[in-house]
Amino acid sequence: MPGKTILITDDDADDRYLIEQAVKETGLIYNLLEAQHGEDMMKLLNDMDAPYCIFLDINMPGKNGLSYLADLRSDPKYKDTAVIIYSALKHDEILDDAFEHGATLFLNKTADYHVLLSKVNKILDENGELLKSKFPRNEFEVKG
Repeated sequence: MPGKTILITDDDADDRYLIEQAVKETGLIYNLLEAQHGEDMMKLLNDMDAPYCIFLDINMPGKNGLSYLADLRSDPKYKDTAVIIYSALKHDEILDDAFEHGATLFLNKTADYHVLLSKVNKILDENGELLKSKFPRNEFEVKG
């Protein structure tokens, strides 16, 4: 796993920090990058190879995460990049939109760090099988 890049895109610094810490606690080695919003994410992506995984918030200033997800999925460069929608919004319409736009998984934001850590561990297992899979809509949300 060394050398794989994970990009965390969220306008909330605390949420970026929590995901970063959870990824580090998996014990697996990743290059971690952060972007404060979608525009920053796209600038970073223009200057690098496609990352292994992107954690992408929905509610950000300007263009929302689902619009950026559509942009990513329209570019062949990112066809193998896992995109995990990481959002406090969790109702069927949001889950449907994320799924239809090509998100790999949906991870609901939680105030409980241990629940987040459990979910991140499940997502970033040593084989990365969860990120290689295409799930049906009813199995798309990461449960903890």
